[in-house]
Amino acid sequence: MLELEKLYNYLEYKYNEDLDYIDDIYLYLHINKLISENESEKDIVKQMELLDKGVYVKLKYEDIQINTLHDMLIKLNEDKNMLEESINNKLDKYNKNLEDLTDIHNNISNINEKEAQTENTDCSLELFNKKLEIWWKWISNDIIKKIVKYSNNNSKEEKYKINICKQIFKYFNLVNKIANIEEYSYKLIIYDVKNYGKKNLDTYPLDLLLNCCCYINTKLNKYYPEIFTNTEDIKSVLTDFNYVTNYLLIHENLYDIDDENDIIIFKVKDNIDLFNKLNSCYNIYKTIKIALKIQFDSTQNIVLTSNLTELFSVLYKLIHEFDKKINDKTIRNEIYKKLNINDSVKNKYYVYVKYLNNIIYQIFHYYFENVLKKNTSIHKCLEKKYTYLIDNNVKYTDKI
Repeated sequence: MLELEKLYNYLEYKYNEDLDYIDDIYLYLHINKLISENESEKDIVKQMELLDKGVYVKLKYEDIQINTLHDMLIKLNEDKNMLEESINNKLDKYNKNLEDLTDIHNNISNINEKEAQTENTDCSLELFNKKLEIWWKWISNDIIKKIVKYSNNNSKEEKYKINICKQIFKYFNLVNKIANIEEYSYKLIIYDVKNYGKKNLDTYPLDLLLNCCCYINTKLNKYYPEIFTNTEDIKSVLTDFNYVTNYLLIHENLYDIDDENDIIIFKVKDNIDLFNKLNSCYNIYKTIKIALKIQFDSTQNIVLTSNLTELFSVLYKLIHEFDKKINDKTIRNEIYKKLNINDSVKNKYYVYVKYLNNIIYQIFHYYFENVLKKNTSIHKCLEKKYTYLIDNNVKYTDKI
């Protein structure tokens, strides 16, 4: 039996470099955000205490910025890709590749992360540990011993295998660094969105914002299968800063950072179908609003493009479903209200968004007053959106 635990313990420790530095950069950037937003001294000191003495000043002189994380990501991904190609070329001799090893690692990690351990999980873990041992069959315990004890008396073939082993663990260290930087970037973005809305998002590179959207979308799809858009489709839709930030803002009711500083997804447990329809109604309305704003700002006119037509079609289908189910005269009057738009109307954009806002508001109003109970998960997840709709009623009336 291969002594893989000995190999992993030694080489993981040997190549576990720079992860503390990435932790420090995250804390430094988070502390600077708290300072710039005039947060309480107590909160700032609490975060400062997590850094070793002198680290904050050291990073300050290094001029660490959000772009530092972005630049590190680009460089690390380039290094990872080059190293991956080099390792696979060498492993080809043994009919092995890094992708298979990564899949085995991921499966073992996913099993270990499961909250409830069952007999099936134990069997699965045993299966993948066996697959791990089979993958490493191209080395021997003698090779492992030479790595751990550092032997100079090695044959050409042994040196070749030892070098590959070291490169593999260097590769996984790069993977860990990239994962850490990405997660810390998402935490910084999420903290900004949850506490300051759109205000600071233009300080982040668009790549980081888009990656954060994809990360959140993947987690949403995990908890709410068949409700949210496929992540690959998301990338084709989020084409600029406005749409990317809109995605982060309209979904902020479903994600947060908990007291343990972990990114979490809120789970709506009651009436998931109603939640999905109300949530989708609001999200589509907000996406239409962004599209109309971009168009009106550039042309001073409103034209129904194919993209807008598609969005309106989906939205009106939901609205008419609600209209039929609720059967309320107030909502129906809003839907079929005639819009008086002519050349004397200075801001046609606000006429359209006020019309849509009022319809969605009336639907939300009905459910918040008659159906949704306070302190339920669906009420908590939609309450902020309902408040926005109420505020917008006044705001848009003043704009016209």
